[in-house]
Amino acid sequence: MNTTINNLPKSLSYTFHRFHILIFVIVVLGALTVAVYLLNQILVKSDQANGYTAQTSNTTFDTATIKRITELHTMDDPSTPIDLPVGRINPFVEQ
Repeated sequence: MNTTINNLPKSLSYTFHRFHILIFVIVVLGALTVAVYLLNQILVKSDQANGYTAQTSNTTFDTATIKRITELHTMDDPSTPIDLPVGRINPFVEQ
């Protein structure tokens, strides 16, 4: 029995030396799994309102804004041609 206790540090050292990369990978993947799980729990809990009601204000448009919106034309309406200043060419038109 005394010989097995004396050989225990040597056998543990050999086992750790043989499997150190595998142990490292398992520890790192476990830590990443725990981190992702905890971040997921934080995100799920932050989505809950917990009785919070957002305060909304009743916004109204002034009549000038409503008039400008109604004057906008759609794509079906013919557009008016753009008059370029003299001496200028339109770079978007082929000549």
